[in-house]
Amino acid sequence: MAEAKSVTEAKNNAREDLDALREDIAALKADLAAAVEAMRDSAQRQASTIAQQISEEASAIYREVSDAGSKATQALEDKVEEQPITSIMIAFAVGFVVSRITR
Repeated sequence: MAEAKSVTEAKNNAREDLDALREDIAALKADLAAAVEAMRDSAQRQASTIAQQISEEASAIYREVSDAGSKATQALEDKVEEQPITSIMIAFAVGFVVSRITR
């Protein structure tokens, strides 16, 4: 009889241990899901910050290039106004050379 009682007690202990193990696994799954969610959120924030920085830098570069182009255009216009005949002769010569090359 004592042997049957110890077998029953061992089964009960095993069930309790198994139930505790199931609870621990469920808690680990929940913790892991929360950690993955936090890492995903962090990665999204970092990517957003980097994208914003890249956008700002690209805008600054665009402004610089645009300003340089405007200055170059204005300088060319000034040179043409200062020396119109020379400008026409240069334009004619360039057109002539290009037409000869593309034949």
